[in-house]
Amino acid sequence: MRSFFNGGASVTATYWGGIVGSSFILKLYVFFFNNQTITNPDWQFVEQLHAVHNYIVLAFTVLFGFLFRAMIKSCFNDRTPGFWGGLGIAIAGLRFATLAFSCFTLFFPSVATPRALIEAELKQLNQQLPMKVDEFVVMQRVKIENDFIVYFYNVEAKLEESERDGMQNMFISDQVLAKEICREIESYLNGGIKGITYDFDYLNTTLSAVLTSEDCAALNR
Repeated sequence: MRSFFNGGASVTATYWGGIVGSSFILKLYVFFFNNQTITNPDWQFVEQLHAVHNYIVLAFTVLFGFLFRAMIKSCFNDRTPGFWGGLGIAIAGLRFATLAFSCFTLFFPSVATPRALIEAELKQLNQQLPMKVDEFVVMQRVKIENDFIVYFYNVEAKLEESERDGMQNMFISDQVLAKEICREIESYLNGGIKGITYDFDYLNTTLSAVLTSEDCAALNR
């Protein structure tokens, strides 16, 4: 293993076995994390998962740093890298840089996340959708619309008129939920996102619940 990270393996083995293989494992973890945070009804488990998530991403960041180093050493092992070797170094470097920045924003959410990185993360989430949240609710898709991150849900039930105000004002009535979401999207808000919207499509009506950056600022006072 030490020899591998010191560039002892071939360029092909380092790239496919190291960079591509680790990227696949990271993607599987992200799929698992998204699935559990959206669908798992055991909130205690979800909170525990959130508690270790940052450190798991940090571990992957360190791993990709070593793989980037191994890629460089392998390519320059008693020779000058050709086009494919140079391309492999560039891909490994870009992968490490984007992951390192994402990790940095997890530990320091006051740092703004660029729009391109936000869109890339939402695109990855969309690859898992639609996803069944519970017996009646399905998350269909997510997108950025007018600088708001909009989550679209289909609800296989009718909304009673007496429940409308509670659903529309869920972030006002449940400030614990609102604060948790504000904390999770802080780097997005600092990157120009104005808030999030939950768009519910019931069998008999539609409604939206909105949490704005101003709401988050008020909650943090």
